[in-house]
Amino acid sequence: MNLTVADIHAKAAEIIAEGAFFEVEQREIGGREFAVYKHAPATLIDVLQSGRNHGDLEFMVYEGERISYQEFYVRADALASVLQNRFKIAKGDRVAIAMRNNPQWAIAYTAATLIGAIVVPINSWGKTDELSYAIKDCRPGVLVCDAARLKLLDGIFADFGIDAIVAGEGAEAAAGQDRVHTFDALVAEGKGGSYELDNADPNDSCVILYTSGSTGFPKGVVHRHVAACQSLMNMMWLGMLLMELEGARELRGGAERETPILTVPLFHCTGLLSGFLLPLQTAQKVVMMYKWDTLKALELIQNERVTTLSSVPAIVMDLLSHPEFDNFDTASLLRVTGAGAATPAGMPELIAEKVGSPSRSAGYGMTETMAVASTMSGSIYDLKPDAAGIVSPIMEFQFRDADGKV
Repeated sequence: MNLTVADIHAKAAEIIAEGAFFEVEQREIGGREFAVYKHAPATLIDVLQSGRNHGDLEFMVYEGERISYQEFYVRADALASVLQNRFKIAKGDRVAIAMRNNPQWAIAYTAATLIGAIVVPINSWGKTDELSYAIKDCRPGVLVCDAARLKLLDGIFADFGIDAIVAGEGAEAAAGQDRVHTFDALVAEGKGGSYELDNADPNDSCVILYTSGSTGFPKGVVHRHVAACQSLMNMMWLGMLLMELEGARELRGGAERETPILTVPLFHCTGLLSGFLLPLQTAQKVVMMYKWDTLKALELIQNERVTTLSSVPAIVMDLLSHPEFDNFDTASLLRVTGAGAATPAGMPELIAEKVGSPSRSAGYGMTETMAVASTMSGSIYDLKPDAAGIVSPIMEFQFRDADGKV
């Protein structure tokens, strides 16, 4: 394919033009004019409710457990009922989540969002000081966590004056403390219960994402429903742009559905969007891991017919260069994405060598921008693999020197 930069920009302009599904218009948000996708879902409530249409399809695979979309929503509705009726979580209250990736993380996020709470994903890689700082900073009504995170708060948890809902291994033992409950018991309690679904406005706040704190204390970045929905729509726009340029790519290697393997944390916007919300919206199956283990990942790719590996370059390189890689059937891999850091020398070539010309991707974004900034995939990526992508139609960029000159 003799693709040129001019071809890309011409096609991008075509699919965001007036009357197109990805039409872009100007809209006032918070007193400023922004470019937005006209037909994007209005709120995350709309996104989350759409997932109910996928019924008995398998949604999540984690440590041998398989959860269908239907069962996912049974648990989410049960927890939403308990949060609203027992813990009195109301619209605008914060619900913090501090635990490793697992289905309970996504269930808690869904339940809290459905009742209008502002979800606060907390960095589960931090120690006591970082966890305590985030809780004091966001002032949640409830903390949903795993036993390891609660252990970090030994001796100080009572000072926060909140309830903890503990999921996973060690939850029963932790529940012996005052105001500490097990996730499973509350879900069982809430099954069949009712709750009032939030009548969200696109401009309502829905999530607070913390920055890494590399230049000081982490900042809690408050995002609106409209920001999250526009980010999801932008990911779909990129997929449509690529399909228009090179045609649809067929599933391969025995894969029957789009199946990403989640290797980045859900507390980060990349994991939240591409690892949970977009798959939910588009009926994908998500394969989760307790922690990164290269051999385990190779087994899961083979056994679950994983189609997408999207991670930081270090993990992509670790997987592709593993001495056992060629002993596993990875033919289902259709997309391999490295983001979150500069593309290392040799990575594009290694992907092509090991995965048989998949759709490679890269991009740039920030917590403050809800990830969306610039992205590229497939033949667009192949045109200039060391770039950071093409600027999103809904983003504005400026370059300034040290003196602030534009």
